[in-house]
Amino acid sequence: MRKKFNLNRKQSLYNDHKLESPLNRREFIALAGGATASLLLGGSVAGNATTRSIGGLQHGDALHQVPRQSGNGVDRGATGELKWKYATLNRVKSTPAVGSDGTSYVSFCDNYLYAINQNGILKWKYDAGDMIVSSPVIGFDGTIHLGAQDGKLHALKPNGSLKWMCDTGTHVCASPGVSSDGLIHVVSASLHGIDYLHAINPDGTEKWKYGLDDWVVCPPAIGSDGTIYLGSFDGNLHAIGPDGMLKWTFNIAHTVISSPKVSRNGIIYVCSFAQTLHAFMPDGSLKWKNVIGNGLLSSPVIGANGNIYIGSEDHNLYAINPDGTPAWKYATGGAAHFSPAIGSEGTIYVGSADNYLHAVNPNGALKWKHATGGKVTSSLAITPDGTVIAGSDDHYLYAIN
Repeated sequence: MRKKFNLNRKQSLYNDHKLESPLNRREFIALAGGATASLLLGGSVAGNATTRSIGGLQHGDALHQVPRQSGNGVDRGATGELKWKYATLNRVKSTPAVGSDGTSYVSFCDNYLYAINQNGILKWKYDAGDMIVSSPVIGFDGTIHLGAQDGKLHALKPNGSLKWMCDTGTHVCASPGVSSDGLIHVVSASLHGIDYLHAINPDGTEKWKYGLDDWVVCPPAIGSDGTIYLGSFDGNLHAIGPDGMLKWTFNIAHTVISSPKVSRNGIIYVCSFAQTLHAFMPDGSLKWKNVIGNGLLSSPVIGANGNIYIGSEDHNLYAINPDGTPAWKYATGGAAHFSPAIGSEGTIYVGSADNYLHAVNPNGALKWKHATGGKVTSSLAITPDGTVIAGSDDHYLYAIN
């Protein structure tokens, strides 16, 4: 029999975690892979962003739109120069999703998904009808998937037109995941009862759903065999098969709000808030665990060499070898709450509460850093030409290369 998991329990789980930085509840949920869920936990919502301005700029004004060219006409991201910044009028909590043409798809704590081209110009915006509380995800066919506060999952064509919409019944507060067969996996969260993991067919019909006792606010991770991995506030890591049946559960005893990551050889890495990184075999057995930093809220990322990179509340970016031993740490100057990103040449990019985007060489040495005007408040994305896209609480989306 499933236990009752009510609102008081969920709120007490949040209250049990005291962070160094003054994060509000919206930001706390935003750490889960870039998803934002302000209404889920009673946060405030900004008004219509299109009616206000900042310093004379209207919503969508872009600065420094002319891209810097290198000798071969392609910018490879070596110097940390500002390419453009886009005025959002709201703090950027959504992790951008980047299309093959360099378009960035991102939400700004309102009802809209914005498509911004590689020069910082708005291509289109889509009205989801309610607050977008998760980051968008792009499928293998170019479809853009996003969830909204009212529980609707939207599938958009690259031109911004609606392909289909599916009602999950309750709040979508974390980004979907897309498996290799095109299935879309998304969690719908209930304030008073069971959360569900939904498997949605590419045509928008539901294939199955799986009930979860725990409060899940992180996006799912999907293995090459179609297994879906989810962490929870109760400290459980769930492995659910592509048929919707539970394969195994492992209790790591501490809250998980960040998305697991699966390596090419099937190892599952997951962080707990109690500063521990765990590595699991595909059968659910623990391979190793290591205490790292102080407050691991971001999702780990995996480099081409197998190293795992994690930002921490203790003002450091950590590099961990595949066997769990420390490789190095880099001082970020502020809490590194959101997930790093890795460039094609191996550079690790991480945003920090010190109001900088840091580019770190694979050996842990600083390559460059660029001021953002406010703390970096989203996980990072990288465009095909190596430009790093980052959101900031100074109400700008930055493109830096």
